[in-house]
Amino acid sequence: MTAPNAPPRASKDHRPAPRSRAHSPAVLPAPQPTMVRLARACLTARHATGVDAVLWEARQHPMPDQAAIDAVIAASDRAQQGAGAPPSTMELAAALVTLSAIRLDLDQTEVRLLNTAQAGGLDFEQIAAILGLSVHDTEIRYRSLKPRLDEPTDPRSFAQR
Repeated sequence: MTAPNAPPRASKDHRPAPRSRAHSPAVLPAPQPTMVRLARACLTARHATGVDAVLWEARQHPMPDQAAIDAVIAASDRAQQGAGAPPSTMELAAALVTLSAIRLDLDQTEVRLLNTAQAGGLDFEQIAAILGLSVHDTEIRYRSLKPRLDEPTDPRSFAQR
């Protein structure tokens, strides 16, 4: 008998118990590519340092998305400790738009990888086992993310950021 707060046990073949996505959050809507470009410009102009600042000045090349979001979070943390100004509402909004762009890129990458895995001979049962999900949840996830392939994205790919 297991204790009430004990973690779920792995199955006999030592795979983790499938996780349920029944309460997963709603998919973020795809941001308009123009909004993503403006958000990246806002964050880069305010937070870029070092090479990122040089690339912005010379070529208007934005800093990596994750670094831009991390910079906004760090600025907020510093402000809460009394060591600087908090991010503006515009910076917070730009970080949220950028997060939506990252999520879209990851969702599209996930669908393309699942398609590649299937083309390589893996079925949903095998994919589900690898991901630690039930077959049903894996199929639902795939079907819910597949339409995201048709969403418009900023021409800069996630890998470039």
